[in-house]
Amino acid sequence: MFPNLSLQGKLTGIILLTSYAVLVTAGVAFVFYERIAFRAVMLNTLTTRAEIVANASTAGLSFNDPRPIVETLASLSADTHLIAAIVFDESRRIVAQYVRADHREKYSAPPPEERGHHIERNELILHQPVTLNGQRLGTVVLHRDFAEQDARLRRYVLIVTVLLLGSLPFTYLLASRLQRVISGPVSHLAQTAAAVAAEKNYSLRAVKHGEDELGRLIDNFNEMIAQIQARDTALQSAHDDLEKRVADRTAELSRSISELKNAETALRESETRFRTVFEGSPDAFFVEDAAGNVVDCNPAACRLQGMEQAELLGKNVRDLVPPDRREETARNFQKLVSGELRLTEGSTLTKDGKIVPVEVRSAPVLFTGQPCVLLQVRDIAERHSLEAQVRHAQKMEAVGQLAAGVAHDFNNILTVIQGHTSLLLDDHALDAESEASLREIAASATRAANLTRQLLTFSRKQVMQPRPLDLGAVVADAMKMLRRLLGETIAVELERAPALPAVLADTSMMEQIILNLVMNSRDALPGGGRIVVSTAAVELDAARAAQNPDARAGRFVCLRVTDNGTGMDAATRARIFEPFFTTKDVGKGTGLGLATVYGIVKQHQGWIEVASEPGRGATFRIFLPATARPSEAAETPPSPDTRRGAETIFVVEDEPALRDLVAGLLRNHGYHVITAVSGRDALRLWREQSPRVDLLLTDMMMPDGVSGWELAKQLRAQAPKLKIIYTSGYSADLFANQVELEEGVNFLSKPYQPRLLAQTVRNCLDQPEV
Repeated sequence: MFPNLSLQGKLTGIILLTSYAVLVTAGVAFVFYERIAFRAVMLNTLTTRAEIVANASTAGLSFNDPRPIVETLASLSADTHLIAAIVFDESRRIVAQYVRADHREKYSAPPPEERGHHIERNELILHQPVTLNGQRLGTVVLHRDFAEQDARLRRYVLIVTVLLLGSLPFTYLLASRLQRVISGPVSHLAQTAAAVAAEKNYSLRAVKHGEDELGRLIDNFNEMIAQIQARDTALQSAHDDLEKRVADRTAELSRSISELKNAETALRESETRFRTVFEGSPDAFFVEDAAGNVVDCNPAACRLQGMEQAELLGKNVRDLVPPDRREETARNFQKLVSGELRLTEGSTLTKDGKIVPVEVRSAPVLFTGQPCVLLQVRDIAERHSLEAQVRHAQKMEAVGQLAAGVAHDFNNILTVIQGHTSLLLDDHALDAESEASLREIAASATRAANLTRQLLTFSRKQVMQPRPLDLGAVVADAMKMLRRLLGETIAVELERAPALPAVLADTSMMEQIILNLVMNSRDALPGGGRIVVSTAAVELDAARAAQNPDARAGRFVCLRVTDNGTGMDAATRARIFEPFFTTKDVGKGTGLGLATVYGIVKQHQGWIEVASEPGRGATFRIFLPATARPSEAAETPPSPDTRRGAETIFVVEDEPALRDLVAGLLRNHGYHVITAVSGRDALRLWREQSPRVDLLLTDMMMPDGVSGWELAKQLRAQAPKLKIIYTSGYSADLFANQVELEEGVNFLSKPYQPRLLAQTVRNCLDQPEV
C-alpha cells in the first residue's frame, strides 16, 4: 500500500485509515439499524390504521353505503406521509379512496395481493382484507412514503460526518507521535545507505539508537558495509585486469562478427531471391540429383504433374515422361547434367495420363551440399496451339486474298460472257443449234459465277444482304429439297428448337451452309446412314468461350449437323476448311464446300466447331450471334423492268471488254454514253469537256489510285444532283465505311445480267432527288 510514500507517511496513513474505517463502519451500522427499526415502527403504525379503516368499512361494504368509508378515509388526511388509502369491494371495484393532493397517480386496477405489504417506487404499500363473520367483504390498500425516514437518516449521516471530521486532529496527532518513535531510526539508516550508494564511500556508518530490533538491524548494516569495503578493493583490482583482456578479445570478435554478419546477410538475400523466384514462378522448377531423382520442386511443378509435393519428391525423371520417351529422356538428362545441352523440348506425363509438350532449360546448382541440376520446365501446349492457329490463319488469309483477286478478275470476264450471250439469245433469228450452244455457254457462265461466289464467300468478300431471320425456318425449308437429293438410303432428322431467337444473316448464304454441310455428310455415308440437323439457342459464359479461340461469351443460335459416317482423323480435320482441299476422287469435288461454309460463318461474325474420329462420324456446330430484332419474312424479288431512256450516262470501267459491253447495252436502251478507262481519265474528261451527265456508272476498284468512291465525291462536289451507281466484284460491305450501298439501287455486284443493268440504271434515274 502506498509504495511511493515514505515510511513516515505510510504509518500516518495506516493509522488514519484504520481509525476512519472503524468510525465509518460504526456510523453505517447505526444508520442501517435505525432504518430497519424505523421501517418496523412505520409498518406497525400503518397496519394499525389499516385495521381501523377495515373495521370502519365493514358496515359500508355490507350495506353498500360508501359514506361512512369516505368519512373514515378523510380523517387520514392528518397524516402528511400517507399518499393514498383505497377500499375495494369483493369484485375488486374501488368503493372509496383518499389520495394526497400532491399525488397525481390514478388507482384503478384491483389490488394484486390479498394480504401483506411490499415496497414499490419508494412507497410502502399495505393490503388489509375486510371481513365479517369469516366472510371477505373487500380490501383496504394504504400507500405511505418514506419522507420521514429519509429526513431522519440524513440527520444521522450529518452527525456521523461531524464526528469523523472532529476526530481528525486527534488521530493525526497520535499518528505523528507513533511514526517519530518508529520511523526515526529507520529514516537515519535509509539516509546512510543512500549516501553509501551515491558516494561509493564504504567508510560511512549508521548511528545506533538502542538495543531493540532496529539497533540490531543497524549493527548488521554496519558489518555488511565493512565486508563490502574489503571485497570491493579486491574486485576492483581483478576488474581492471579483466577489463583489459575483454577489450582485446572484444576487438577481435567484433571484426569476426562483422565479417560473419555480412556473409549471412548476403546468403539470406540470395536465398530469399531464389525462393521467391522458385516458389512464385509460373514455370515448373525441379531440383534433381545426378541420377535424375526429384529432391525439390515448386508449386508450379506440382500443378504441371497433377501431384502433391510429397508425392512428387523422389520420382525419377523417367517416371515423369511417356513410356516411349524414357530412353531418349534419360540420354537428354545426362546431357543436361554435363552441360552439353542447355535447352531442349520434350513431353511430360501427368498423374491422370495426360501428355503435355514442354520446354526444358537446365543449370547446375548445389542443393544441401550436393551437386544437382535445376530444370526449368515450361508448358508449351498453348504456344503450339497458338502457333498452329497463326499458321492456319495466315494460310487461310493468303488463300483468301488469292481467291478474292482471282474471283474479282474472273467476275469481269463472266460479266462480258454473260452479257454477250444474253444479247445473242435475244436474237430470235438464231437456228436451234446455235441457240442450244449459246444456252450451254450461258449455263457454264452461271456455274462459273457460282464458283466465283464461293471463292468470294470463303474470302469474306461476297455480297451479303443480312436481315433478321428464323434459322429454324430456313433449315426446315432447305430440308424439303435436301430429302429429295439424299435418296432413300440416308435418313434425315430435323430437331428444331421452339421460340428460337433471330439471327442477322443472309438467307441464301444460310441455305448454302445447310446444303454444303448436309452434302458433306452424305459423301461420308457411301452405304447409307443417318444425318441429324438441329437448331438450338445457347448462352455461353466466359469459361465455355475460353475453350475455343474464335468463341466469345453471349447469346447464340447453334446449327448442328451430325452424321454416323466414316469420320475424319486429326490431319484431315486440320485442313477441311482449306479451299480446294478434298478427300474425294478427282472430278467428284471442287474442295470449296466447307471453305465456303467457313467464309460465310466468318462473314456473319460466327465460328465453327468440329468433332470427329475415324469410324465414329462427324459433328459440325455453327454458332451465330442472336439478335433481339424479330425475324422478317423473305421478300419476293421484283420482276425486271427494261424501260428505255435518253439520259447521259458516264461509264468508268478499267476492263476494256466489259466497258464496251456496258456502253453498247446502254446505247441499245436509248441512253447517251460517255466512257473513261480509269478514275483519273474520268476526271480529265470532266475538266476538258464539262459534259452534262445524269448518272455516273463506275467500278469501285481501279488501278490508277482514284477509286470509284473518290471519283464520285469529286464529281458530286461540282454537280450535286449527279446520280451514281457503283459496280464491283467484291462485297458492298468492303466499302461500307465510304458510302452506303444497296444492291439493285446504287450498287451492282459482278457478274450481272444485261436486264439487271438496265433495270438498276432506270431505277436510279427515276429516284426522286433528296
